[in-house]
Amino acid sequence: MTLRPYEGVNGEASAFVERAGTGALVIARGGCVNLSAGEGNPIEIMDLSFSVQLFAVEHLLAHELPAGVHPLPAEADVTIGTAALALRGEHIDQRSRAQVNAQREWRSPRFRGESA
Repeated sequence: MTLRPYEGVNGEASAFVERAGTGALVIARGGCVNLSAGEGNPIEIMDLSFSVQLFAVEHLLAHELPAGVHPLPAEADVTIGTAALALRGEHIDQRSRAQVNAQREWRSPRFRGESA
């Protein structure tokens, strides 16, 4: 299908809007308009957001939950994150003992009553 310039009500062609065939208007050549406007998220973020939403729907369908707000199980983050990393050829590495200790006590020594 060929895109052709779209002339709005004022008759001027738009640099960002084109007509596809006789009906649909295509904005920014069908690209990520949210990115071209400088306000959006890249697909790498969007795919994770959609994955979390799909996991939540699957969780709702698999469990009879009463009406209300429910936390998504922690396994969702692990499952989604591991799958996303695998698709990118990456993996979750193991934290060193120093990293584990730093996570356990992340506050500044000053606030722990120790000298810096």
